[in-house]
Amino acid sequence: MTALADWALRGRRPGRFTLACLALAFAGVVTVVTRGDPVHAFTRGGIAGDILVFLGAGCWVGYTMAAETFKGWSALRFTALTIVPGSLGCVAVTAMLVAAGASVAPGTAALAGIGWHLVYLTLGGIVISMLCWNAGNQRIGPLNTMLLMNLVPVVTFAVRFAQGARPTLLELFGAALVISSLVANNLYLRRVSARKASEATK
Repeated sequence: MTALADWALRGRRPGRFTLACLALAFAGVVTVVTRGDPVHAFTRGGIAGDILVFLGAGCWVGYTMAAETFKGWSALRFTALTIVPGSLGCVAVTAMLVAAGASVAPGTAALAGIGWHLVYLTLGGIVISMLCWNAGNQRIGPLNTMLLMNLVPVVTFAVRFAQGARPTLLELFGAALVISSLVANNLYLRRVSARKASEATK
């Protein structure tokens, strides 16, 4: 998604090897999502969740790439000035959903029961992680940052395995296809970058 967004927004067309890796990675994603049965994947009721995850990943790509526009900003400044309006937007949308009856505000007892979860999610899952994300993005660039983002499903697989879930062979194959394609493309881009740097110094 990052390579395609870079092509669409900045006119930097990916090389043939990158496009081939993207095709293989997409095939891996489809394999995992459909579990090898694309015909019936849309009848299981999970496609709406898959679309939301896809849109969320697109937002992450846009956010990470936008950071390049603010290279003079510190990670702390960029994080603060994006979290604040984002939080206000979430509050506004939630208020509208509650007012429309599409959602219900939790009571005091419900909030107390998940208090430490909210603290972890707010401080660890948002504030600290966003600071680390933006600081890392400034050091290694959007492409490498989004490559590391693909460790999230790997960690998820590991956690779910520890909880007793057992992925199918097709899911493992699809995940391996995605990861290997992304790693291969990253190594290819590093080699291209090194070659260009070497030619520039000659």
